Amino acid sequence: MDREFAAPGADGRRRVIRFEPNEADSWIASFAAPRPGVRSLSALLATPDPGTACIVERGSAFYGDARTGDGFETVVDAEPIVQATALASVGLLLLHTSWTLVAFDHAGLRWESDRLAIDGFQLTGLEQGRVIGLDPDDGGHPFSAHLETGETDAGGQGASVVIGPEERCPE
Repeated sequence: MDREFAAPGADGRRRVIRFEPNEADSWIASFAAPRPGVRSLSALLATPDPGTACIVERGSAFYGDARTGDGFETVVDAEPIVQATALASVGLLLLHTSWTLVAFDHAGLRWESDRLAIDGFQLTGLEQGRVIGLDPDDGGHPFSAHLETGETDAGGQGASVVIGPEERCPE
């Protein structure tokens, strides 16, 4: 095993992945996460930057350099990831928790939304630079989030947390 990555509270179960980048030596990594206690996603996801990968194991998301394994870190700690949506036309990968969205672009983490729903939501489309969705547990209450900033309306509970390049953790 070349690399091992674990989310806080991870137990002994690990997902092992072999990376075979075109421009570098292959390497093997394991990704461990705690038991989420709810339905959650496990997936290897493409990102807007072809040199990076997003691995979701038991709802814990890891994001890092797929060529070397450097810089993989847990990116969403609070709630398990339950779904992912690739928006290739706008260069975003959206990770869904039961209540929020987290967006990644070619540079990494772009924004995290406010709480959008009571207990789960559905994305229904894109319109004028916004992702549109609804909360089925709140009578189909609609919401939208701006794709550039994550700013929400009609469903969010306040201002979104916007993470700019100057606010990212150093690698």
